[in-house]
Amino acid sequence: MTSGAPSTGSDETPHCTLSDDGTHFLWRHNCVDSEFDHIPGRLPLGGPGGWTLEQQEPLTISPSILCHACGTHGFFREGKWMPV
Repeated sequence: MTSGAPSTGSDETPHCTLSDDGTHFLWRHNCVDSEFDHIPGRLPLGGPGGWTLEQQEPLTISPSILCHACGTHGFFREGKWMPV
């Protein structure tokens, strides 16, 4: 997998990785909802309702990502989480 952000040793900064087959990415963040905490969200790339892979290295995807459980919202640009 391709790393979307450097490891900081902390689970507080959301991060994401691109799947080996390039069909989706895994988004992980520290969610207040224990059902989702530390479980990566599998989000589709392309097609209706999917995200666009703008650049693989460093990872850039659009549109923004929103966790409906806790409200964490932002973009991955140039391999970094950019909160909204």
